[in-house]
Amino acid sequence: FGGRTVKSPESINWQEVNKRDDLRHAAVRKLLTDGKLQSGKDHEFAALIFQHSADGADLILAHTLAVTAVAKGEGNAKWLAAATFDRYLHSIKQPQVFGTQFFRGSDGPWSMEPYNRTALSDSIRAIWCVIPLADQLSIEKDLRDGKPARPTGISGCN
Repeated sequence: FGGRTVKSPESINWQEVNKRDDLRHAAVRKLLTDGKLQSGKDHEFAALIFQHSADGADLILAHTLAVTAVAKGEGNAKWLAAATFDRYLHSIKQPQVFGTQFFRGSDGPWSMEPYNRTALSDSIRAIWCVIPLADQLSIEKDLRDGKPARPTGISGCN
């Protein structure tokens, strides 16, 4: 975060964030329509813009853009492809399969549920730059114990 302090979710003005996200979504959609996205990196950055949307169609677009980035040789986008897939599954109330997402209800503990832990093996997760299940469970425990989140991506993987 470039040395900046990360705000707590409670202190963020989500209406302002949503307005900026809507503007970014529109700008990326125009780039797509105009055929301006060319490289794998272009597609990866575009996928990042849509990754945290709550809208299922936006998440499908994010996933498609991330997979396109991978197909264009941007190996760094593998984890993003897995994460956008998990987020999409969550948006349609289906279990995630890679284990990239952690959720917390208004007063509940951190959880990865729903999560189909047997849908994919750790070897498949590794291909998509996702840490093994045992490491995911360690992160989940740490979050429940009030420790900071750690990435679910494999560092340096591409």
